[in-house]
Amino acid sequence: MTNVSKGLLAKKYAENLVEALLKLAYEENKLYSTAEEIKAEWIGKNQLQVTGIILDDKRKKFEVGTTLRALRNLVQTNNHQLIAFTEANAKSQTEEYIEKYIIEQVRNSIRYLEELKLLKDQRLRNYKGKVAGKPYWKFKLINLNSNATLEENLYKVRLTLELPASHDH
Repeated sequence: MTNVSKGLLAKKYAENLVEALLKLAYEENKLYSTAEEIKAEWIGKNQLQVTGIILDDKRKKFEVGTTLRALRNLVQTNNHQLIAFTEANAKSQTEEYIEKYIIEQVRNSIRYLEELKLLKDQRLRNYKGKVAGKPYWKFKLINLNSNATLEENLYKVRLTLELPASHDH
């Protein structure tokens, strides 16, 4: 496993990933609530299950997980300024490079949140402990509160990430 970046940009991506998923769960982000490529729903009092639905060739739905690209799109929908800042700082790079870089930021966010005990990876593993199957992501955001408001949950996440308690897009 590669090292997890923990700088300010990594913290902002982690914060915005959580915020976007919470908005999806609270149904504040209608654009993604209908797409089903990302599903976020509360299970129990303090866990937010994140997965996704795909359609097979016969249009039958399967819950296999979501993709990093779908999560990247969700982060972009939630915070255009963060993506624009990232793109501006990589202005001499190709579009493909920037896209991969942003997806890597999302992957890093998942790992960072896992290290902070705010996320539990639920992807299937083989007998050696390696992730099995296709590149679909299933995880739970944990130690949140389904009875709390969006801002209350974000406040807790920001404190854990050592970010200012108020929101400054």
